[in-house]
Amino acid sequence: MQNNNDNVIPFVQNRQQKRKTERALKTKGSKDDINNIIKLFNQIKMMENLPKFKEYLLPDDKVMLNVEKIKSHPDYPKMRSAYREFIEANEDIVFTVEYDKDKQDKPNLICLNEDTSNPKILFWDGDLLVLDERDGKFKELYMITAEEGDAE
Repeated sequence: MQNNNDNVIPFVQNRQQKRKTERALKTKGSKDDINNIIKLFNQIKMMENLPKFKEYLLPDDKVMLNVEKIKSHPDYPKMRSAYREFIEANEDIVFTVEYDKDKQDKPNLICLNEDTSNPKILFWDGDLLVLDERDGKFKELYMITAEEGDAE
């Protein structure tokens, strides 16, 4: 008896599965092969319909430090004391995104406009909570769906 999972082409294939699929496609193909290809295309089509998320912060976006996430990092106790003091002193402060002119090619590294330290501290965008203007709540960047044209 043949296992039903053998007839399904997985979306991500390992080397053995890829070779098996290529061999099957080189033959004239059976009705099962054609059905598997149709299933694969349907899976891809479903993925295209998933919501798109905001990828990068823009200058003047409002953010807060994700203090809980930053402090839970295993190296937090080893980080510079000035950095730790900044994190603890600005736990509930809303900041404005600014990009360092030398780091504009790295959109995941953010400066905060209100940061008065010299040089300004660079933050990874994953350590920030972003204001979702649609509901007024602060969320992680990857949780905010992009508006039309923002995510492309």
